[in-house]
Amino acid sequence: MANFRRMTSPFDTICPPELERARTLLYVSAGLGVLGLLIVFGAGGFEPVSGIAGLVGIVLQVVLAAKPAEGRNWARIVLTIFIVLSLLLALVGIAGWGLLLSVGTIGVVIVLLGIVQIVLSVIVLVLMWREASSRYIGAQR
Repeated sequence: MANFRRMTSPFDTICPPELERARTLLYVSAGLGVLGLLIVFGAGGFEPVSGIAGLVGIVLQVVLAAKPAEGRNWARIVLTIFIVLSLLLALVGIAGWGLLLSVGTIGVVIVLLGIVQIVLSVIVLVLMWREASSRYIGAQR
């Protein structure tokens, strides 16, 4: 029996630049996360539980980063949940930024890395859910 799928445009089979950019920004964000962990570790402020949680988050981000560009909607949803939770945690963490800034240069660098990661996360969310991205992912089903 024939497998009938909805009609799609030939352009729906080409990964849109939005998803390519989202993937790149996720890799950049993961790299900044590693840098932040190394800075905290080097400064002697490494807490095992938060360090392990950070590493797990970074690995999850790297593993899932390419999946939306491959047309995997489940990965886009998981990344969206992950990013929203990260943004909520960042909002809670903002309360501690004053203390970090008072520590000195290391604190300032950590806060700046956090701000850049927040901005990247918002951009990634927008790119992953743009119309071209949704049309492409929908056509891959």
